Amino acid sequence: MDKYLLSAAAVSVVSFYIAARFHKKNRVKMAARQVVNDLIAKNALVVFSKTTCPYCQMVYSILVSDIKAEARFVQLDKRKDGPLIQDVLQEMTGSRSVPKVFVRGSFIGTGDDTRALYENGKLVGILAKAGVKMAQESKL
Repeated sequence: MDKYLLSAAAVSVVSFYIAARFHKKNRVKMAARQVVNDLIAKNALVVFSKTTCPYCQMVYSILVSDIKAEARFVQLDKRKDGPLIQDVLQEMTGSRSVPKVFVRGSFIGTGDDTRALYENGKLVGILAKAGVKMAQESKL
């Protein structure tokens, strides 16, 4: 009988441990989701990127160097919660790739999407309509 009680106690301890870890993981993921939502809500133009990503560097060049838009860049590879934020972005957009560009809370795309909008002359209009501050108009 003692053997069964001991086994039941062990199962209870293991179950409690698993539940506690699951709860902590959910809390951490919820915190990352809140960070993403806050950044998107508080910034007219926000780009989730990585410092070593060539597509991210291209978007930076278009937005900051060419259009001179006021943008918030969130470098995921420089943040402890970067992988969690990237998980949240995957849930929101369907992929883990960066960059992810949001204008007034709407996801407008990745690096290729941003470049295409810039090259066909639509990006400046989207940013202007959203009230994104720009120092000068695009060269295109």
